[in-house]
Amino acid sequence: MGCFIVVEGKADSELLERVLRAEVEGGVVRVTDGGGKSGAASLARTLVGSRHDPVVLVIDADTTEQSAVAEQRAHHEARLRLAGANGRARVVMAEPVLEVCVFQAASVLPDLLGVTPTEAQSIRAQYVPCEVLTELVPSSDPTKPLRRIVAELRPKHVQELRQTPLIQEILQAIADLTKQQAA
Repeated sequence: MGCFIVVEGKADSELLERVLRAEVEGGVVRVTDGGGKSGAASLARTLVGSRHDPVVLVIDADTTEQSAVAEQRAHHEARLRLAGANGRARVVMAEPVLEVCVFQAASVLPDLLGVTPTEAQSIRAQYVPCEVLTELVPSSDPTKPLRRIVAELRPKHVQELRQTPLIQEILQAIADLTKQQAA
């Protein structure tokens, strides 16, 4: 099959399926919504324990404080090892959340939503990107701004998103695990 990417929610899944479309369509990856943080972690452990396919758990750190991020990563890695990962799993921590990548890709918001964050919003977006997205695109549904962005992504935006640090880390984890699986 390839590599499973397990994420917390539907909007996260939709974003990664779009940004990683070439890998999804090529059968290299399958993106799966875990239904929340604990659900994603549990699903990743189940996949590791019951299948031979590699797993990348992409989970929101909900913080940018490095010691807290490291502690969460270590916790999830230990749990995956207990489930039998044997080198077939990676944990990618989204700092603070997956949505941060849309602020790291400079043309996405102005091109797709017609808004450019102020300097203050850009700084805040490093810490609370979902809150800033909701300010820029008001909605009662906190996932709607991201879903709107995903629906309107064009190839140039996908390429820009693929260059962000978080997506690069995910791509590297996929490459490492699929190379290891082939060996």
